[in-house]
Amino acid sequence: MQGQRIGQSDLEVSAIGLGTWPMGDARYGPRDDHEAERTITTALDAGVTCFDTAPIYGNGHAEELLGKALTG
Repeated sequence: MQGQRIGQSDLEVSAIGLGTWPMGDARYGPRDDHEAERTITTALDAGVTCFDTAPIYGNGHAEELLGKALTG
């Protein structure tokens, strides 16, 4: 996975990111927490290190899923 440096820092993230809004909010249809965790794990295995999340995504549910997948 190609990386992208953040500004003048030494931090680098993947050029492709994964948005988590649909994982936290049922607005896009029924959500499946197990499938969301599998998606995050698959993204990590592919080299994705940039994840877009916010407290508003399911009132923090997307962040909880991301945290669980990262530590699990």
